[in-house]
Amino acid sequence: MIKLTTAFFIGFLLVTSLFAQSKTVEDLKEADQVMTGYYFIPSTLRMINIERNPEFDKLVKPIRRLNFLNLRDSFTSEEMKDAVDRLITEEEYETYAEMSGPEQNLHVLGLPEKEYTCVLAELDGQFYISEIQGKVNVLQLAELYQEFEQRDSTSQEGLIDVFSMFKKDSEDKIKREERERKREARRKKEEEEKHSETQDSIKTEKPVESEE
Repeated sequence: MIKLTTAFFIGFLLVTSLFAQSKTVEDLKEADQVMTGYYFIPSTLRMINIERNPEFDKLVKPIRRLNFLNLRDSFTSEEMKDAVDRLITEEEYETYAEMSGPEQNLHVLGLPEKEYTCVLAELDGQFYISEIQGKVNVLQLAELYQEFEQRDSTSQEGLIDVFSMFKKDSEDKIKREERERKREARRKKEEEEKHSETQDSIKTEKPVESEE
C-alpha cells in the first residue's frame, strides 16, 4: 500500500513515452464520461512549479505534450478496472507499474514498441486518465518523490494545486450543465403549453356554416 501525493502523481505522469490516442479512452469520451480535459506543454507544466524546484523542471523539460482527463463523479472503480482490462486485452498494452491504497490506485500501461503510455488513476475517489508524449529520467522522479515525501503528505507547497483547479472546473461545468438542463426543461414546457393551447383553440372553434 502506498499514499499517493498529488505532487507525486503529476510527477509520475511524466515518466512515460510517446502520446497515443487510445480507443478505450476515445470510447470514454464518446460515452460522455470525461468531465474536463487539460492539455499541457513544457511551458505550462513549468508554470505549476511556483517554487522553481529544479528537479521538477528537469522532469518536465523533455515533455512535449501531456493530455489529462478528469472523469465524471459517477465513474466507478469497476469501470476503471474495465478500462485497464480493455487496454491490456484489446489494445495489447503492457503493465508498467501498479500502486494501490485506500481510494488510491494507479495503473501505468504502455506499448513498448510504439512508446505509447496511458496512465489511469484513482485519487481520493476521483478518477483521472492521462496520455503523454515525451519521457524523463526515472531517477529524477525518485529524487523528487523523496523530497515531497519529507513534507506534509497533504501539502502542495511549491506547486500550484492543479487538482483543486480541476475540481473547481468540474464543479463549474456541473453547474453549467444543470442550468442548461433547466433551460431545456423550461423550453419544452413552454412548447407543450403552446401546443396544448393551440389544440384547445382548434377544438373550441365552431364549424363555418355553408350558405344554401
